[in-house]
Amino acid sequence: MRRLGALMLLLIAVGPGLSGCGSNQLLTHRALVLALGFGPGPHKRDLALYMQIPTPQGLASVMAGGAAGGSGGGSSKKTTVVLKGTGATVAKAFAQIQAESNQDLYLGQLQAVIFSTQLSQAQMEVIGSTLTRLGQVDKTAYALAATAPLDKVLHTEPAVSPMAPLYYATEFSCSACQTVRLDRRIWSVEKRMAAPAVDLWLPLLKPEKAAFQLDQAVLYHHLKAHTILTPEKTELLGYLLGRTEKGFVDVPWHGFPVSIRGMASRTHFSTQWPNGHLHITVHMHIMGEANGFPINRKIGWHVPWMQAAVSRQIANRELRFLESMSRENIDVLNLGEAYLWQHPHQGARWSHAYRHAQWTVHATTTLSNLGEGT
Repeated sequence: MRRLGALMLLLIAVGPGLSGCGSNQLLTHRALVLALGFGPGPHKRDLALYMQIPTPQGLASVMAGGAAGGSGGGSSKKTTVVLKGTGATVAKAFAQIQAESNQDLYLGQLQAVIFSTQLSQAQMEVIGSTLTRLGQVDKTAYALAATAPLDKVLHTEPAVSPMAPLYYATEFSCSACQTVRLDRRIWSVEKRMAAPAVDLWLPLLKPEKAAFQLDQAVLYHHLKAHTILTPEKTELLGYLLGRTEKGFVDVPWHGFPVSIRGMASRTHFSTQWPNGHLHITVHMHIMGEANGFPINRKIGWHVPWMQAAVSRQIANRELRFLESMSRENIDVLNLGEAYLWQHPHQGARWSHAYRHAQWTVHATTTLSNLGEGT
């Protein structure tokens, strides 16, 4: 939330006497780029670069309404403008946008970078290299993926935010507000790009009429978007990563739907090589609370059964999910990094072993809140 507050203060304070960070250039002479978008260009090897910049109306809406107010999708005046450039490199696309702007393009207050799922591995490598070496890029900006055309994504104005780029900071700053904490930072993307055994995952940003939907994850393999998880499978990934905050499991009891809400508190992975075959064991500890049980029954008597039923269901679902990921050779859990650190020239062996790995999943559930009438 501090990141959003600092940006709000900066936007409100923009005036003739305020200079930019690390430069004597006035902010009134700068275009504050709040969001970047990267997609495929019109030609095979070209990139399309999008920049989302606040308009004077957008700045006014921030000053008038703050983070919680603003016009958003309810206003007839656009709060941001989107500029586009194309080229074989990010630098060329950047130069094309700069040539169309009468202000210096400033990336020091970047809030989000959005990657099209249509980008190739080579294009992702070019973008990653540029972001790493471009010193003025804020590495704490959020990283997201989108299947929709980026022009549509960046022109969507959420009704609950004075400006669309501020939506991401508001959404991700409240971890308890999300079913799964899907926040990812640019620095984490750069880290994955430099790790040959670890695959990238990003939250999927889906534009609606006056809002965004964020409840799915995109799994990458060798920096190419490979699989889009359903909300249910995104929740399973969240349990494994310790990021599920509001997951739920239904375990029927004599026809009555018993709902357990919970979050993953701890997950531990261990690897063994019996007879030269990879065996991965997962130990999960799930904390939960009962949200539904027959009102005329004492729930305390049934807690052991409920805990066992939830553990069994989650373990079975996670086992199927992990087996499907390993068959596709997608490792977002950082399991291969330690092996390749010790055996740097055996990437092919790890890849084959991981694809054919045997999985065992153990889950333990603790119900800590049983509600009233226990």
